[in-house]
Parts: sequence; C-alpha cells; structure tokens
Amino acid sequence: MNVSLGQAIANLIDEKLHQDAENSRFATDFPDSEKQARDDQRVAELIQLIDQEVGQVLAAR
Repeated sequence: MNVSLGQAIANLIDEKLHQDAENSRFATDFPDSEKQARDDQRVAELIQLIDQEVGQVLAAR
C-alpha cells in the first residue's frame, strides 16, 4: 500500500487523538499544571511518531 506522507501523518494524528480520547474517559481531575505536563508529553510523543513515519517514508523512496 502506497500511502502519501501527508496521509501517514494524518493517520498518526487520528490514532493518537483516538487514544487520548479513550484515556481521558478514565482520567480524574488533575491540577492545571499536571494537565499541561500531560499535554506536553502527548505532543512530544506525537512529534516522535511523525518523525519516525517521515523517516520510514523517506527511507522507502
């Protein structure tokens, strides 16, 4: 299956958002500072996933 880089990134973002939505169903109230730290961690994870996907797509070319 030949997926464009843009589509691969969109798929990763969609998957991560779905995971976050599932996880938030079970979350309790956290202080704002902890929520920000969790958000920052999710963004870092997403950037890492995108970086890996870009690397794989570029290596395949």
